[in-house]
Amino acid sequence: MQKIKYKCSQFNYIQEKEKYVLIYNTLYNSFVRLNQEEYDEYKTVDEKSKLASEFIANGLWIEKD
Repeated sequence: MQKIKYKCSQFNYIQEKEKYVLIYNTLYNSFVRLNQEEYDEYKTVDEKSKLASEFIANGLWIEKD
Protein backbone atom coordinates (compact mmCIF):
# COMPACT_ATOMS: atom_id res chain seq x y z
CA MET A 1 0.00 0.00 0.00
CA GLN A 2 1.41 3.36 -1.05
CA LYS A 3 1.47 6.22 1.42
CA ILE A 4 -0.54 9.29 0.35
CA LYS A 5 1.55 12.42 -0.06
CA TYR A 6 0.12 15.91 0.34
CA LYS A 7 0.89 19.43 -0.82
CA CYS A 8 -0.57 22.86 -0.10
CA SER A 9 -3.67 23.55 -2.15
CA GLN A 10 -3.46 26.06 -4.98
CA PHE A 11 -6.85 27.37 -3.81
CA ASN A 12 -5.42 28.77 -0.57
CA TYR A 13 -5.21 32.51 -0.17
CA ILE A 14 -2.91 33.50 2.68
CA GLN A 15 -2.80 36.76 4.58
CA GLU A 16 0.01 37.06 7.12
CA LYS A 17 -0.62 39.40 10.02
CA GLU A 18 1.67 40.36 12.88
CA LYS A 19 0.40 37.76 15.38
CA TYR A 20 -1.50 35.28 13.19
CA VAL A 21 -2.07 34.02 9.66
CA LEU A 22 -5.40 33.79 7.85
CA ILE A 23 -5.94 31.15 5.17
CA TYR A 24 -9.03 31.06 2.97
CA ASN A 25 -9.56 28.04 0.72
CA THR A 26 -11.84 28.98 -2.16
CA LEU A 27 -12.60 25.39 -3.19
CA TYR A 28 -13.76 24.17 0.24
CA ASN A 29 -14.94 27.63 1.31
CA SER A 30 -13.00 27.18 4.54
CA PHE A 31 -11.40 29.93 6.55
CA VAL A 32 -8.81 29.31 9.28
CA ARG A 33 -6.75 31.43 11.62
CA LEU A 34 -3.37 30.02 12.64
CA ASN A 35 -0.75 31.21 15.08
CA GLN A 36 2.86 31.23 13.86
CA GLU A 37 3.62 27.74 15.23
CA GLU A 38 0.55 26.27 13.48
CA TYR A 39 1.43 28.11 10.26
CA ASP A 40 4.93 26.62 10.35
CA GLU A 41 3.32 23.15 10.61
CA TYR A 42 1.07 24.02 7.66
CA LYS A 43 4.06 25.02 5.50
CA THR A 44 6.08 21.85 6.21
CA VAL A 45 3.29 19.55 4.90
CA ASP A 46 4.21 16.72 7.26
CA GLU A 47 1.52 14.03 7.47
CA LYS A 48 2.71 13.29 11.03
CA SER A 49 1.80 16.81 12.14
CA LYS A 50 -0.75 16.96 14.96
CA LEU A 51 -2.83 19.31 12.77
CA ALA A 52 -2.57 17.27 9.56
CA SER A 53 -6.11 15.90 9.73
CA GLU A 54 -7.49 19.43 10.17
CA PHE A 55 -5.46 20.78 7.23
CA ILE A 56 -6.71 17.93 5.04
CA ALA A 57 -10.35 18.19 6.19
CA ASN A 58 -10.40 21.94 5.45
CA GLY A 59 -8.83 21.48 2.00
CA LEU A 60 -5.61 23.31 2.91
CA TRP A 61 -3.59 20.23 1.97
CA ILE A 62 -4.49 18.10 -1.03
CA GLU A 63 -3.10 14.86 -2.45
CA LYS A 64 -0.07 15.24 -4.69
CA ASP A 65 -0.55 14.25 -8.31
